[in-house]
Amino acid sequence: MLMAIASVLDPRCKFHMVSICFPLIYSKEVADENIKKVKSSFEELYDEYVGLCLQESTSSVVNLDDNISSSSQLNTSVVTGFDEIMNMLHEKKVVSPIKSELQDYLDEDIYVPNTNSFSALDWWRNNNMKYKILSNMAADTLAIPISTVAWSPHLVLEVE
Repeated sequence: MLMAIASVLDPRCKFHMVSICFPLIYSKEVADENIKKVKSSFEELYDEYVGLCLQESTSSVVNLDDNISSSSQLNTSVVTGFDEIMNMLHEKKVVSPIKSELQDYLDEDIYVPNTNSFSALDWWRNNNMKYKILSNMAADTLAIPISTVAWSPHLVLEVE
Protein backbone atom coordinates (compact mmCIF):
# COMPACT_ATOMS: atom_id res chain seq x y z
CA MET A 1 0.00 0.00 0.00
CA LEU A 2 2.83 2.39 0.89
CA MET A 3 4.46 1.89 -2.51
CA ALA A 4 1.16 2.58 -4.27
CA ILE A 5 0.56 5.76 -2.26
CA ALA A 6 4.15 6.85 -2.92
CA SER A 7 3.60 6.38 -6.66
CA VAL A 8 0.47 8.57 -6.49
CA LEU A 9 2.58 11.23 -4.78
CA ASP A 10 5.07 11.09 -7.66
CA PRO A 11 3.85 13.87 -9.99
CA ARG A 12 5.15 11.89 -12.97
CA CYS A 13 2.79 8.99 -12.21
CA LYS A 14 -0.16 9.91 -9.97
CA PHE A 15 -2.80 7.15 -10.22
CA HIS A 16 -1.62 6.12 -13.70
CA MET A 17 1.10 3.83 -12.34
CA VAL A 18 -1.36 1.98 -10.10
CA SER A 19 -3.98 1.62 -12.85
CA ILE A 20 -1.39 0.32 -15.32
CA CYS A 21 0.58 -2.02 -13.02
CA PHE A 22 -2.18 -3.60 -10.94
CA PRO A 23 -3.89 -5.28 -13.93
CA LEU A 24 -0.50 -6.72 -14.90
CA ILE A 25 -0.09 -8.24 -11.43
CA TYR A 26 -3.65 -9.20 -10.47
CA SER A 27 -6.77 -10.50 -12.18
CA LYS A 28 -9.13 -7.78 -13.41
CA GLU A 29 -11.50 -8.11 -10.44
CA VAL A 30 -8.72 -8.09 -7.85
CA ALA A 31 -6.93 -5.24 -9.63
CA ASP A 32 -10.09 -3.12 -9.66
CA GLU A 33 -10.67 -3.84 -5.98
CA ASN A 34 -7.07 -2.98 -5.08
CA ILE A 35 -7.16 0.25 -7.11
CA LYS A 36 -10.27 1.28 -5.16
CA LYS A 37 -8.47 0.44 -1.90
CA VAL A 38 -5.50 2.60 -2.89
CA LYS A 39 -7.78 5.51 -3.80
CA SER A 40 -9.76 5.28 -0.58
CA SER A 41 -6.60 4.87 1.53
CA PHE A 42 -5.01 7.85 -0.20
CA GLU A 43 -8.11 9.98 0.41
CA GLU A 44 -8.28 8.87 4.07
CA LEU A 45 -4.62 9.77 4.56
CA TYR A 46 -5.21 13.13 2.90
CA ASP A 47 -8.24 13.77 5.14
CA GLU A 48 -6.08 13.09 8.20
CA TYR A 49 -3.57 15.68 7.01
CA VAL A 50 -6.40 18.15 6.36
CA GLY A 51 -7.56 17.62 9.94
CA LEU A 52 -4.06 18.24 11.27
CA CYS A 53 -3.76 21.40 9.18
CA LEU A 54 -7.12 22.68 10.41
CA GLN A 55 -6.08 22.07 14.02
CA GLU A 56 -2.84 23.97 13.45
CA SER A 57 -4.57 26.89 11.72
CA THR A 58 -7.30 27.06 14.38
CA SER A 59 -4.78 27.07 17.22
CA SER A 60 -2.71 29.77 15.49
CA VAL A 61 -5.85 31.90 15.00
CA VAL A 62 -6.74 31.44 18.69
CA ASN A 63 -3.19 32.42 19.71
CA LEU A 64 -3.36 35.46 17.44
CA ASP A 65 -6.72 36.46 18.91
CA ASP A 66 -5.32 36.04 22.44
CA ASN A 67 -2.33 38.22 21.58
CA ILE A 68 -4.53 40.92 20.07
CA SER A 69 -6.95 40.98 22.99
CA SER A 70 -4.18 41.01 25.60
CA SER A 71 -2.25 43.76 23.84
CA SER A 72 -5.26 46.03 23.46
CA GLN A 73 -7.70 47.09 26.14
CA LEU A 74 -10.79 46.18 24.09
CA ASN A 75 -13.77 44.46 25.65
CA THR A 76 -14.07 41.18 23.72
CA SER A 77 -17.15 39.94 25.55
CA VAL A 78 -19.42 41.60 22.96
CA VAL A 79 -19.80 39.49 19.82
CA THR A 80 -21.46 41.29 16.94
CA GLY A 81 -23.23 39.85 13.93
CA PHE A 82 -20.31 41.05 11.84
CA ASP A 83 -17.93 38.96 13.99
CA GLU A 84 -20.06 35.87 13.43
CA ILE A 85 -20.15 36.43 9.67
CA MET A 86 -16.37 36.96 9.58
CA ASN A 87 -15.86 33.72 11.52
CA MET A 88 -18.04 31.83 9.03
CA LEU A 89 -16.16 33.35 6.08
CA HIS A 90 -12.84 32.42 7.67
CA GLU A 91 -13.97 28.82 8.16
CA LYS A 92 -15.15 28.57 4.53
CA LYS A 93 -11.93 30.11 3.25
CA VAL A 94 -9.82 27.66 5.28
CA VAL A 95 -11.80 24.52 4.42
CA SER A 96 -12.64 24.88 0.73
CA PRO A 97 -9.12 25.43 -0.73
CA ILE A 98 -7.75 22.56 1.33
CA LYS A 99 -10.42 20.15 0.14
CA SER A 100 -9.90 21.07 -3.51
CA GLU A 101 -6.10 20.78 -3.32
CA LEU A 102 -6.21 17.01 -3.78
CA GLN A 103 -8.54 17.25 -6.76
CA ASP A 104 -6.43 20.01 -8.32
CA TYR A 105 -3.31 17.84 -8.06
CA LEU A 106 -5.00 14.78 -9.53
CA ASP A 107 -6.67 16.77 -12.32
CA GLU A 108 -3.40 18.36 -13.42
CA ASP A 109 -1.44 16.60 -16.15
CA ILE A 110 1.45 14.43 -15.05
CA TYR A 111 4.77 16.19 -14.74
CA VAL A 112 7.28 15.40 -17.47
CA PRO A 113 10.77 16.36 -16.28
CA ASN A 114 13.33 17.55 -18.80
CA THR A 115 16.11 15.64 -17.07
CA ASN A 116 16.78 12.08 -15.97
CA SER A 117 17.65 13.13 -12.43
CA PHE A 118 14.24 13.86 -10.95
CA SER A 119 13.46 14.00 -7.24
CA ALA A 120 9.81 13.89 -6.23
CA LEU A 121 10.75 15.34 -2.82
CA ASP A 122 12.38 18.33 -4.52
CA TRP A 123 9.30 18.76 -6.73
CA TRP A 124 7.07 18.85 -3.62
CA ARG A 125 9.43 21.32 -1.91
CA ASN A 126 9.20 23.59 -4.95
CA ASN A 127 5.40 23.30 -5.08
CA ASN A 128 4.63 23.51 -1.37
CA MET A 129 2.91 26.89 -1.71
CA LYS A 130 0.48 25.47 -4.25
CA TYR A 131 -0.06 22.14 -2.45
CA LYS A 132 0.45 22.84 1.25
CA ILE A 133 -1.26 19.71 2.58
CA LEU A 134 -0.02 17.32 -0.10
CA SER A 135 3.55 18.57 0.19
CA ASN A 136 3.53 17.73 3.92
CA MET A 137 2.02 14.35 3.12
CA ALA A 138 4.64 13.72 0.43
CA ALA A 139 7.51 14.76 2.68
CA ASP A 140 6.37 12.32 5.36
CA THR A 141 5.54 9.47 2.97
CA LEU A 142 8.38 9.66 0.45
CA ALA A 143 11.02 9.98 3.17
CA ILE A 144 10.23 6.50 4.55
CA PRO A 145 13.00 4.04 3.64
CA ILE A 146 11.33 1.21 1.74
CA SER A 147 13.93 -1.40 2.57
CA THR A 148 16.98 -1.57 4.73
CA VAL A 149 19.45 -4.40 5.02
CA ALA A 150 21.28 -4.90 8.28
CA TRP A 151 24.96 -5.44 7.72
CA SER A 152 26.14 -8.91 8.56
CA PRO A 153 29.56 -10.49 8.05
CA HIS A 154 27.74 -13.50 6.56
CA LEU A 155 26.55 -11.32 3.66
CA VAL A 156 30.03 -10.25 2.60
CA LEU A 157 31.26 -12.05 -0.49
CA GLU A 158 34.93 -12.93 -0.58
CA VAL A 159 36.67 -12.36 -3.85
CA GLU A 160 39.74 -14.45 -4.55
